[in-house]
Amino acid sequence: MLIVRDLIKSFAGSARSDRVQAVDGVSFEVAQGEFFTLLGPSGCGKTTTLRSIAGLERPDEGFISVGGRVVLDSTARKFVQPNHRGIGMVFQSYAIWPHMTVFENVAFPLRVGKARFSGPDLRSRVIETLRLVRLDALADRPATTLSGGQQQRLALARALVFEPVLMLLDEPLSNLDAKLRESMRFELKRLQTERNLTTIYVTHDQAEALALSTRVAVMNEGRIEQLGTPDEVYDRPATSFVADFIGSANLLPGRVTAVSRTDMRVDVVGGPLVVGPGDFAIGDNCLVAIRPEHIEIRSPDRDHDPNDREGVVLAAAFVGQSVDYEIQVQTVTVRCRTPAAIRLPSGSTVTVHLVASRCIALPATRERQAGVGTA
Repeated sequence: MLIVRDLIKSFAGSARSDRVQAVDGVSFEVAQGEFFTLLGPSGCGKTTTLRSIAGLERPDEGFISVGGRVVLDSTARKFVQPNHRGIGMVFQSYAIWPHMTVFENVAFPLRVGKARFSGPDLRSRVIETLRLVRLDALADRPATTLSGGQQQRLALARALVFEPVLMLLDEPLSNLDAKLRESMRFELKRLQTERNLTTIYVTHDQAEALALSTRVAVMNEGRIEQLGTPDEVYDRPATSFVADFIGSANLLPGRVTAVSRTDMRVDVVGGPLVVGPGDFAIGDNCLVAIRPEHIEIRSPDRDHDPNDREGVVLAAAFVGQSVDYEIQVQTVTVRCRTPAAIRLPSGSTVTVHLVASRCIALPATRERQAGVGTA
């Protein structure tokens, strides 16, 4: 449905001769009905990529087609203007017209578009769309009197009313409080599923990306570091950046000492560690990534396991359903997460078990080889 190939976009830097590479060779494809998320920190190129798809930025190089129609081809010097792409977009600021009512905000695209609506046809389409986002009872209210969540739904209705072939959402929930943001995730997913709407979503919020997406492209410094399902990017990160950025992860520097078809042995702080299989050779440096929830607190009188380590509890943070602990294991600090029923006092000695099947060896990075233990 959407094809993006070899997208490159740079901007002028602070010095006249400098160029900042915002998007550096980004390529991906999105199928009809997918909820596809561009996830990454500020400045990683995700919004520039989205704006390039919309036609609000003109890339230096690349190819984009929407629904089989080419809207950008730098080689052929083809560029379709944004208002001719048939794309709906919702901005972070909502961009609601304050001098209009709810009804007038949604009706505006139908009055100025190529297939202009009027009279009963216009009213029917607007009310139907407002009903979809549960705002039909507020059609005559001034837009400025709506709550934050209602304004968000109004922005969605305005983008949906002309039935776009593709919906682009640029951090639309970032201005909402935590409770409302969570409820709006369900609203977005419901709308997207009901309409079988192909959606490209931009966010820096990992929880949003994991909860909403069919697939996630994790971006860093203008490139896609990993593209996969939410399960894949969380449970099997491809790089230390992905492991570090999505959720939290312990990143332990080590060296591979043995390799088999089913697992590997890696020397890390405290001795050898059994980890899952990977594309490494004996002697390679690596980083062992493991999520806090995959580190178990074990009774010290259990039989010793190669993946057991003795440590001292440094700090605890109660976060509702669980408790996050920082535990000193020799020269590094590891983070683990336990059910809230397990309470460990600071200063206590504990045995932590790093579940072998959840330990993932990743390529070592220069800044990590020196031995930073947590992420």
